[in-house]
Amino acid sequence: MIAKISFTGNQRVPAEAIRRRIQTRPGDFLDLQRLQEDLRRIYQIGEFQLVDYRILHENDRTTLDIEVKEKSWGPSYLRLGMRIESNLDGEALFLLNGLHRLSYLNRYGAEWRTFISIGDVFDVQTEYYQPLGYAGRFFVSPHLRYFRDKGPAYIDPSTEILVDNHRLFLQLDFGYRGGNNWQARFGAQIGKLENQIFLEPEDQKHDADLGQWVGQIQFDHLDSVAFPRSGGFSELRLDLSRASLGASEEFDRLFWTGMKPWTLGRNTLLGRIALGTDLNSDLPTHEEFTLGGLLRLSGYEPDRLRGDNLILATLTYYHRVGTLPPFFGQGLFVGAGVEAGNALPSVTDWQGSDFLVSGTALVGLDSLLGPLYFAWGYAEGGHSTLYVTFGHIQRMNLCCGLSRH
Repeated sequence: MIAKISFTGNQRVPAEAIRRRIQTRPGDFLDLQRLQEDLRRIYQIGEFQLVDYRILHENDRTTLDIEVKEKSWGPSYLRLGMRIESNLDGEALFLLNGLHRLSYLNRYGAEWRTFISIGDVFDVQTEYYQPLGYAGRFFVSPHLRYFRDKGPAYIDPSTEILVDNHRLFLQLDFGYRGGNNWQARFGAQIGKLENQIFLEPEDQKHDADLGQWVGQIQFDHLDSVAFPRSGGFSELRLDLSRASLGASEEFDRLFWTGMKPWTLGRNTLLGRIALGTDLNSDLPTHEEFTLGGLLRLSGYEPDRLRGDNLILATLTYYHRVGTLPPFFGQGLFVGAGVEAGNALPSVTDWQGSDFLVSGTALVGLDSLLGPLYFAWGYAEGGHSTLYVTFGHIQRMNLCCGLSRH
């Protein structure tokens, strides 16, 4: 019988935060299977490079001592990334990305995360994540984002224009986190939008106040962000733009996406589905769903297709052709995929001919510094785009974005 539980090796992470992760209690008989689950939950805190245990006997008393080794490179973490896209007609997109995270700013495990993207698009986001207690179940999260994009955009698949888009907003979320696998958020967002469209004979300007309620629930059981081989992913998001929050335009927007891999040996088949609707509220142009870009009808340039409703289904196959040394990464992959869907004004008017088909061929490297992708997309009508990305990219980035509107 376990008389006492102790913790050694922790400095930044309080013992109470570790204690809340385990189910084994003083007075229990040692259950190795339950203990292994306890150690897994402790490791999921994300601040340890090693988690182990010892059984100590002293004066006929048994102590379970949980040993941890905190990451020597914390509590400040930096990730870098790069993105290049070209349609082979002289138009290209180049971005450098950086993500900085400061962890365990207080005893409850607060974090400060900042993302910056520079190049053809300038994007800065900063978020303060504050758990409300040692268990970290409930949390509050204020975040600020500024986005500017000046470059080509599409008002329909064949019409290219030049836009200068600015957006600034502040959002405050309250949420619940169920372990490391799912979380739910509800919050309010306020901000400003400025859009300038360069046309002949006269430019057009559109300014709008932003104010909306935002609800989101996300389940993530995937074993890898880059090349998942097991688990699953699902996300549901609802945006309600309301004048009561200061919005110039009222609308509703509902978006769902799901992902599931099936693996046999070195072969994986990854299925993805995305659905979006305006719930018959008529989205303003700057809030429409967009398609185009890597694994979003890859043959089309980013955000070339747009509309109030979205349907996309993709099926991607990849084969692990080799493994990498442990100090370098996981493996080398080759694959191909097919995508079908579109973004159109009305679901009721859709016909079979409205569904566009695109194919993707890719080579990927799952390294410790992040995934590296080389990909080529081709769509009907002769549309083709080359992609080079390095670093973690947002999974299934399909919902209305802050990209070129």
